[in-house]
Amino acid sequence: MIKANPKLVFVRRERRRDAFGNGHIEVLLGRASRLKNHVEAALVLSTHSLPGRGVKQTMTLGTLMIPVDLAMLREQGIGQWEAGETEQTEQGLISHEHLVYAGRTIGHRIGQPQGEAALEVITKAIVDGHLFPGLALTISQQMQHWQLYQDLGLAEGSGSGTVSTVEQWFNHQLAELGVENQEDLELIDGSDFQFEGIPEWEYQDFAEKYPLTVQLSGLALSVHYFGKGKLVEVSYQSGSRKEDPRRKELPAWSGWRVKYRKASRVLDLR
Repeated sequence: MIKANPKLVFVRRERRRDAFGNGHIEVLLGRASRLKNHVEAALVLSTHSLPGRGVKQTMTLGTLMIPVDLAMLREQGIGQWEAGETEQTEQGLISHEHLVYAGRTIGHRIGQPQGEAALEVITKAIVDGHLFPGLALTISQQMQHWQLYQDLGLAEGSGSGTVSTVEQWFNHQLAELGVENQEDLELIDGSDFQFEGIPEWEYQDFAEKYPLTVQLSGLALSVHYFGKGKLVEVSYQSGSRKEDPRRKELPAWSGWRVKYRKASRVLDLR
């Protein structure tokens, strides 16, 4: 039956124990149902709808249901495997995957990913700092500075162009380096990842002129630049200081407008 029509498979809602879903519709157990409380999945072969005053008030009861073990659903390929967390172990990178059906996790597996899956897992490990600690932060800062450099009309030549996210950049670089599984990581190190943006001889001065973080007494700020509009937005990150930062405490940013953001409050600094 599962092979013939997978849509007959319904799984119990984790918080509403009297409800089952298949990702499209939901059925409720009738008062006379003999389905045991420990049953987590069932084939729903017949239903009966009780109309209410509105569509949302209509109840659909499962009137003929056959209990099914979750293990059988996994064996029959029900659901989609989704990538979960990655952890560093003595055996190397281990990825967790969750089998999800109708919004509920019905299976779990761990292993060493291969191919495209491996690139995603390794990319996530780098961005999270499990591999090459600090590298993702460095590349992310270089990418932000490169975007500002281009917005200010200072870029000549192609450089690395505009990249949407640091994750996409690392994924592309890993593919270019020929990484297909975890064992390939033994052949590379952090120096293999070079972001071709602002020329090396110019970068340090540019980064000092346009810092991405500012530390004041009792106040840590992040900085975002809107180069085309000559606008700097500094945002509260942490600190015990109550009063807002003053313009003279911040970098010169000559010719730029400066705004300060804390939660939903935004004000101009003059």
